[in-house]
Amino acid sequence: MKHNRFKTLWGVALGFALLAVVLFAASAQSEVNKAQTNAPSAQKTEAKEPAGQIAEAKTPSVPKTEAKDSSENKEITLNIKGNINEGIFVFEGNTIRFNNMMLRQPEDITVNGKPWKDLSKPFELDYTPDFAKAGILETSDKREFYVDASEKRFSLRIANHSPRNTLVPFHVKLAMKDQLPHLDLGGYRPAPPVGKDPPQVMTTGPDPYVAQAAAQWNDGIKERKIEIKAVIRGRGAFVFEGNTISYRRETGDYPDSVKVNGRRWSRPGTKTFELPFQVETAHPEMVKNEGGNPVGLTKIDDKKFEVIFEDSEPPSRTHSPVYTVTITPGNGAKD
Repeated sequence: MKHNRFKTLWGVALGFALLAVVLFAASAQSEVNKAQTNAPSAQKTEAKEPAGQIAEAKTPSVPKTEAKDSSENKEITLNIKGNINEGIFVFEGNTIRFNNMMLRQPEDITVNGKPWKDLSKPFELDYTPDFAKAGILETSDKREFYVDASEKRFSLRIANHSPRNTLVPFHVKLAMKDQLPHLDLGGYRPAPPVGKDPPQVMTTGPDPYVAQAAAQWNDGIKERKIEIKAVIRGRGAFVFEGNTISYRRETGDYPDSVKVNGRRWSRPGTKTFELPFQVETAHPEMVKNEGGNPVGLTKIDDKKFEVIFEDSEPPSRTHSPVYTVTITPGNGAKD
């Protein structure tokens, strides 16, 4: 009987002990839950500060200013490509002119990918280069490139040591405006000091061909004389009327490498050449005649005359197809 009562009391005591353990565990778990519940708010508060700092670090005001300055100072370059023997590209104002003293015209010339079909006419740019700072950035191999610059003019000469009249592919890249420093490039000219002429880098000096052609053109206007230089490859006539010259082909090919008073006439077969004065058609006189065969001048009427060429012989050491004639107003012409 006593044994049973002892067991009952022991069971009751054990039950109270277990209940105390459960209550303690529940209380501990409640404290943990409260801590976990409050922890995210603290973490969020802490995380908010770095996020704000990152947002401030990525503020666009400074990068935008830098990007704007960079774009405003972006260098303007120009690429010229094609097939050429020799020639000089002259930059003045917003135009490029081409001068070539060789017998064969370049082909497939492009400027920044745009075809330059008629080299007798200037190629127009949509800006005026900084001539004194212009320089060569890249060139093709096996060619020689020379530059000459001043404040108002820049010229690029392309030389070639291939056989005469052989066209060779070329390309050249030039820095033309808002130039960046390129002191590491041997063919580039740095910006000239204020008040001083630009240094001569890879230069041949002033372009003698361009100066000669300009003087000849101006002289022709002053004296109303006309000099035609051409390679004749058949029979035909240059016809003079008003202020124009046209070509009438009879046999063979059209003349090649035609120049009138120093200026190129690129397509005598399809275009007339316009002079800045009226040709003296009533009393023309041929004062110069150079070539392998005779050249004849025939007056059609008082308003038109023609100069006849004929040469079908291939060029050789003893025969040149190059002809030059000069025509002036005759003695009967009015001053």
